[in-house]
Amino acid sequence: MIIFTGRQIIAHSHEGATDYLLVSFSQLNNDQHWDRHYFLQPQVEQGNISCIGVMTNETGFYLSPEMADVARLVEEARGDRPVIVFGQSMGGYAALKFSKALRANYVLSFSPYFSVDTDELELPSERERRILAHYMAQHGAVMRPEFKGMGIRSGDVSGRLALVLDPGIKVDDYDAKLIKKHVPETEVFSAWHAGHVIYDATWDTGMVLALLQAIKSPDRGEFLATLTRLRRTHPILILRSLHKAVNRKPFLASRAFRSKRVTSHELAHNFASSPTNMRLIYALIVRGHRVEAERHFAFTMKQLFGLQHKAVANDGETSLAALQNGNRCLLLSPHGTFLAYDVERRLIRLEPFIFKNKALLPIVARIEGDVAIFSISSETGDLPPPASAWGAGSDVARHPIRILPYGDHQIVLQSGDRHFAATGHGELAITEGSATEQRFVAVPAETGSGVLKASSLNWFERTTLAQEVASVEVAATPPRGTSARPWRRWFGRSG
Repeated sequence: MIIFTGRQIIAHSHEGATDYLLVSFSQLNNDQHWDRHYFLQPQVEQGNISCIGVMTNETGFYLSPEMADVARLVEEARGDRPVIVFGQSMGGYAALKFSKALRANYVLSFSPYFSVDTDELELPSERERRILAHYMAQHGAVMRPEFKGMGIRSGDVSGRLALVLDPGIKVDDYDAKLIKKHVPETEVFSAWHAGHVIYDATWDTGMVLALLQAIKSPDRGEFLATLTRLRRTHPILILRSLHKAVNRKPFLASRAFRSKRVTSHELAHNFASSPTNMRLIYALIVRGHRVEAERHFAFTMKQLFGLQHKAVANDGETSLAALQNGNRCLLLSPHGTFLAYDVERRLIRLEPFIFKNKALLPIVARIEGDVAIFSISSETGDLPPPASAWGAGSDVARHPIRILPYGDHQIVLQSGDRHFAATGHGELAITEGSATEQRFVAVPAETGSGVLKASSLNWFERTTLAQEVASVEVAATPPRGTSARPWRRWFGRSG
């Protein structure tokens, strides 16, 4: 129910059965739904919490004269109950800034700003001032008069102040230190790996209720223990931790991700379908955990696409050895992307999930003798990619690609004196020197694997591809008396 509508501020109300009144402030970028939703709404309604949800339709950090009307409504609704103010990001700033005006007894502030006024932020250089201005402009917060001197001070606050942040987010850590400097009574709690957006709508109602009860306890240890349980049990926070653990502890991340606690959550699919999951496989192979890498790859293929994949390698086996053992191998880049043929663009690209994709077909490689053989794999058979598919600047016709070892478990693709490298946006680049993006790993996929049978070319696409391969061969060394344009023979064209 909406109990106040202003030009910048709107207030929702839910009368519950709790012995406290909750006041919530939303974060940035929720202005499109300000009249329909409010921060913590799912948990408020499920937990029957007495709440006033404050929303704004602009990135103004709730710095509006209309907050006086909100304070009046809170005073009328509270009775003799304590008030808990809860906010995140921009709402975390408002929770602290207006706690005294709301006569708050307890404040929960997640990842709050201190200020966006560059004169208050004690930034050491003009460059950092410009970076901040650009960042805020991306969120629609341009400097305006009311932002001048907006920083949080001791005179703005009341009640017990609990500030929760992920110290790994440097901007949040910097803001928290400034708040602590100007408001020494603030209690700071760390939620490592939670990210900037610590709360999201998937939180269990029991978690929110437990956190609200813990903030009322005078024992700091109880609140810290509750926050720790939340971090250890909430699947979203677990997934974020796994996201950060991919490069540092890939074996542990792989086992944890396949645990029942994570896989049973409805949002586990989001992580499985992200390039981070493929980067995990890359990191496992680089560390020598090839069996674990293929086990995780098989798990992901079945979870996402229902495809069966059988691991065929052994721990410690190098990528070069996997290619030389007669296996057809997918090539995986440091970005978690596979080498694939783009049917529509007729180019070789790199994408994280090329399976069951009609527009992308896996490129598989193997080594026979000393020769590297590349093929476009489909259900209807394999075809070699045309030389032109390797992109502008490559000269594969004159300089065939060689697969060379790099370190113990990685390989590089070399053509002449240059290397192929994976870019972050999916393009295949030709580079010189040595760079991380040039280092691939091989993921064996045995003949008949469901992974390689997931896509197929239709007749026209196979015919076109065959002509392109043939035209490159004819153009390179046209036999005497034959045309360098084989498409004439296919379609009977004369010119």
